[in-house]
Amino acid sequence: MKYLKYVGNIKFANNYESNMFFIIKEKPMYSIKIWNRYLIDIFSNKPPIKEIDFGLTKDFENNAGPYENEDNLKEIDKLDYSADLKQYLIHDDYSFDETKEVLYLIVDFLQFAIENNYSVLCKMAK
Repeated sequence: MKYLKYVGNIKFANNYESNMFFIIKEKPMYSIKIWNRYLIDIFSNKPPIKEIDFGLTKDFENNAGPYENEDNLKEIDKLDYSADLKQYLIHDDYSFDETKEVLYLIVDFLQFAIENNYSVLCKMAK
């Protein structure tokens, strides 16, 4: 894992706006909290080869999954989300300096869950 230096509560968040929470169901103390503007920054740089939306991109575009109803935890397809987000790793031109690090963090977090066969819950909240 490239950026997941430790597993615990990791925050790249803003307390005044919406944030995305990723939580490992079997170990709720393992979580990350991401400011939604980092996700918007990621999704504004669609990969050139991306033909169909899936994973987190699809949920973001369609206001579904964790975007559907704030504060409700949704179990996500960690393989689908991970494969989707890995496509964005080719970009370096994000609006925020931390966006690429946040992207790596989410991908590594999902990979940790995949390798350990953990379920991942996700929600939008403040």
